[in-house]
Amino acid sequence: MMRQQRITEGVLLLTVFIWGVNTPLMKIGLGYLSPLLYNALRLLLASIFAWVILFYSGTNKPIKGCDIPSILAVGLLGFCCSQLLLMIGLPHTTAGNASIMNALLPLTVILMNRIFKKEAISFFVIVGMLVSLVGITCVVLGSDKNISLDSNHVMGAVLILLSQFGVGYYTIFSRDLLERYSAHQIIAYVMTLSAIVFSMVAIPEVSLVSWGDVPIMAWISIFFSGLFALLLANVAWIWCVGKLGSTRASLFQNLVPLFAIIGAWILLGEVLTWLQWLGMILVFNGLYLARTNGNKKILVRLLEHLACAKS
Repeated sequence: MMRQQRITEGVLLLTVFIWGVNTPLMKIGLGYLSPLLYNALRLLLASIFAWVILFYSGTNKPIKGCDIPSILAVGLLGFCCSQLLLMIGLPHTTAGNASIMNALLPLTVILMNRIFKKEAISFFVIVGMLVSLVGITCVVLGSDKNISLDSNHVMGAVLILLSQFGVGYYTIFSRDLLERYSAHQIIAYVMTLSAIVFSMVAIPEVSLVSWGDVPIMAWISIFFSGLFALLLANVAWIWCVGKLGSTRASLFQNLVPLFAIIGAWILLGEVLTWLQWLGMILVFNGLYLARTNGNKKILVRLLEHLACAKS
């Protein structure tokens, strides 16, 4: 049991690492393409490869009629709507606000699990989530990202928060589909549905791009983001949710900004501040607290880390 859990957690760490590294790499492609067009291209790429992988995996099954509404809801209401809300909200708020809203995914998953009575939530999972949220706040405050309560920025933050409810819905209810279909098949339908919607929305922007001026690095950005961050990472995510549960898996999402700033440190030469290091310690400790379900040793370690950070 412990071996299986460690394997699952290892896959989750690799998944959030890919998502974290994807953040600075996406900036390259977004420097030449609009967010809608960029997402349409990477979703199209992901959907094509998803069906190829599904074919060779041999796990494709006929979809039962009773499951069609669930697949449409997970793909459109969950994944696709979350991506659209995120794209609309990001330009209308600050990077700091966006980071905090994204860090609320575990909270949205906990709330939705309570509403739909899907999973039992332990006290220490909630405490771990709160510790991780404080850590993310420290990471944001230690960077050049601004947190703003200005009315012009609040609406964008609300849209991003709503997008997290979409991710939460996708995370929770895709687990039900795993009882009858493989992660490869679920993601193939999710990516295809999202690719169709984004392609329709992005069509007017195709003629506005000077395609000859788009450099090879932008195409590499699209390829990595589509094949690894969208397709493979989401297949792994769905599989891990089926093993660990949506609440515990969602806590790993708070590692994404940590890997993002580490990636920016390595790839873009950005400097890490002491507050960001403290935030990373808190996030890892919050995750470990939830994972061990209240091991007293972690509380001692947490206090030691805080003492060292202050000195």
